[in-house]
Amino acid sequence: MRERVRAAVTAHSPREIPLGDQRESAVMLLLHERDGVEHLLFQVRSATMVMHTGQIGFPGGARSRGDTTLLDTALREVEEEIGVPRDHIEVFGRIDDGYTNSS
Repeated sequence: MRERVRAAVTAHSPREIPLGDQRESAVMLLLHERDGVEHLLFQVRSATMVMHTGQIGFPGGARSRGDTTLLDTALREVEEEIGVPRDHIEVFGRIDDGYTNSS
């Protein structure tokens, strides 16, 4: 499965959409192999969080001033939220832009 995902993402030309007054943010879709089976990682936000309490989604968040690119944003957020260092992640590419109703 990993090779099929890599090939599809590599061949894809992502659709970019104008942000207007929306804040830039990024998420990362993480594949993780366990016991020979590929899994897509989701996180569940803690009930003690101020924002997005109990939501299920991909790790990610708003772009910070120190993030050169949105890829930097996604990698930083993955490391902060779930503890996976950026040097342990193989990036295949990016998918289409999208809007969210998160604040």
